[in-house]
Amino acid sequence: MTCIRDILMEKGIQVTTVSPEETVQKAAAVLSRLGIGALPVIQDGALVGIISERDIAYSVGVKGVRTSTRKVRELMSGNPKTCSPEEPVEDVLERMNQRRVRHLPVMEGNKLAGIVSIRDLVRVRLGAALAEADQLREYIQN
Repeated sequence: MTCIRDILMEKGIQVTTVSPEETVQKAAAVLSRLGIGALPVIQDGALVGIISERDIAYSVGVKGVRTSTRKVRELMSGNPKTCSPEEPVEDVLERMNQRRVRHLPVMEGNKLAGIVSIRDLVRVRLGAALAEADQLREYIQN
């Protein structure tokens, strides 16, 4: 069974983060430049939140252009849900689906060890399903 650590080993553990005191405009620029959907928010070395494209888009829809000058702390989701590197992909995928989140910081103790997206998890599950289908075809043909 594949665990979150396997995904991190494949995609890498480098995580770009943002301070809660940065502007939303800077966070949006980082998201855009890197082609990612969320940034963990770190203060004094601790995970305090996560800000996503969805958070920014919602704020623009509600607050309008004033969003860009606001601080990340004003829009971020505080006390984010997390997962551990040892958790099975299936369990984390189910939890993300239930909580309707697209990104989960991966914590090893109190240390940010990475971040996974629902895309990362679906890719792994799809690969496993395709491999199983190939094995079944091989079994039937022989």
